[in-house]
Amino acid sequence: MKFLSKLIFLIIIGFTLPSFAFASVLSFIPQAQDAYEGENLVAEVRLNTEGESVNALNMQIVFPTDILGFVDFSSGGSVFPLPVHGPDYEEKTGTVSFQAGVPNGYRGEGVIGRIFFQAKTPGFAVLRFEESTQVLLNDGAGTPAGLSFFTGEYTILKKPAGLPVLTSEDHPDESVWYSNPFIRMSWEVKEGADYSYLLTRDPSEAPDDVPDEPVGDLKLTTQEDGIFYFRLRECRDGVCGPAVTRRALKDTAPPEFFEVLVGSDWTLYDGKRFLSFSARDAASGIARYEVFEEHVGAWKVAQSPYLLEYQGSESVQVKAVDKAENERVVEIRAERALPVSRLLSFVLFLFLGLLAGGYLVWRKRKQV
Repeated sequence: MKFLSKLIFLIIIGFTLPSFAFASVLSFIPQAQDAYEGENLVAEVRLNTEGESVNALNMQIVFPTDILGFVDFSSGGSVFPLPVHGPDYEEKTGTVSFQAGVPNGYRGEGVIGRIFFQAKTPGFAVLRFEESTQVLLNDGAGTPAGLSFFTGEYTILKKPAGLPVLTSEDHPDESVWYSNPFIRMSWEVKEGADYSYLLTRDPSEAPDDVPDEPVGDLKLTTQEDGIFYFRLRECRDGVCGPAVTRRALKDTAPPEFFEVLVGSDWTLYDGKRFLSFSARDAASGIARYEVFEEHVGAWKVAQSPYLLEYQGSESVQVKAVDKAENERVVEIRAERALPVSRLLSFVLFLFLGLLAGGYLVWRKRKQV
């Protein structure tokens, strides 16, 4: 793969790295958030390119591990849909790393990914981007875009006694994506109490002071997929207390259709045939790939590029599975492999090399 990465890197990135251009903006949404200890929260990482077109990202985010616990990183619906490295988490330093990109470039404002945390102890936590974070312009020269960073500030509060406890039968784990079409929320109803609640995409949106019905056990319906927050306030004599929150991760749709390419070249795998593929999922993100070869007769967890075990002509299936276990299967006939020179004409294959080359450049710079 070193030959391929260098070849495509030279074609797309070029030999020079010019000076910084216009400033893109990296930020967290929400920029400020309160949560009780033990609750889960999400920091959405967003990019605004400020009118420029970009095609690759190398990102490092740090946070205090004594206050926040890392749970997961989801790239579902990311404007950089093709990962080249990571996401990785280094617990000792509290660093989340992610390198990825987008074919043909991206211009606008959108989501890079979402970091899931658990509030460990009361305190004030600041999320920030490391100075080594880079975004590359889509200019054929790998020009680093100028960057402006905004921090995320999260206050973890000691949880008051006596607040309602929310549970969910069909979304039992707040950090796991489910394909259930409904969201059910339950809590113990106390005598003399009323309850105000709402289901929202905004974790800071609070229920009003007007009691809602029914209470205790709700089956909530929404046609959308994504991250939802059920927020509940207990009210007595017209006075409502603080809101408690439970999160539900819902993804009912399979990954998008994707292309599988077959390639061969004597500089890679001694001329043996291999597969190249990359899928995208709008909500939860891709969890894994599996490959089924007729000659092998079983599904195998795989990564792209994937060296075919059987080099003869047969049907091959590639399955993309998202984090909610929704599946998309693409079947091809692995009859004739395209040489690398032909594969380079395909955007996806080109882009995998672009990402690898960009990552090598970043590593080299970091060592200087």
